[in-house]
Amino acid sequence: PDDVKINWQHHVSKEELEKSRIDFRSQYDPSTSALVMTIEDTGIGMTPEIAHGLFQKFARGKDSSRVNAQGLGLGLFIAKKIIDDHQGKLWAESEGEGKGSVFYIELPSAESVRQKKEFQTFVGNL
Repeated sequence: PDDVKINWQHHVSKEELEKSRIDFRSQYDPSTSALVMTIEDTGIGMTPEIAHGLFQKFARGKDSSRVNAQGLGLGLFIAKKIIDDHQGKLWAESEGEGKGSVFYIELPSAESVRQKKEFQTFVGNL
């Protein structure tokens, strides 16, 4: 989680940090055997269309150059790829422009991943 915080803060301008709030939370969800992390900000927000395409290669939000002019639009694409490779989920939600955003990261426990692989092997052998 500390690496996530550092990376997230790197992508927000100093001015945005001074006028926005960024909350990081994490908790274990026993019903899904997963660690769920949320990153919520009071920043520029986004439309549903932007949220939907945010994790594509070279995707940049409408006002992202104002916040981080140096970005290439690869950070969230790479983050999603890593999380997907660990059988997790990464998604974002926002109530609209100017209303902040919430990013969710859900990672399954090692035990649940092992059980899923065993089940898939079992089904594949039928």
